[in-house]
Amino acid sequence: MFLEAGAGALIRQKNIVGIFDLDTSTLEESTRKFLSLAERQGHVTIAGEELPKAFVLLSPKDKDANNHESIVFSRFSSGVLAKRCEIGGFYDERKTE
Repeated sequence: MFLEAGAGALIRQKNIVGIFDLDTSTLEESTRKFLSLAERQGHVTIAGEELPKAFVLLSPKDKDANNHESIVFSRFSSGVLAKRCEIGGFYDERKTE
């Protein structure tokens, strides 16, 4: 199943480690450094053109996966993304394959 993070960006449910609010999580310098390093290394996807409100941290991909993004920035708040997870905001991958 997939979570739609905005602008058509789909995130595989089993790869989600956490959903974080940008306003509160970036208060810590270590988080800002982590996000900056991930962006420099090309591990970031920005879902949409709007100012992001949250980011989704993903576990490492399978060995045969071609893309290596580990962070997806979303225009939706962390609360909205979490609520989508709780109420079935995931897309069933069996219907999309």
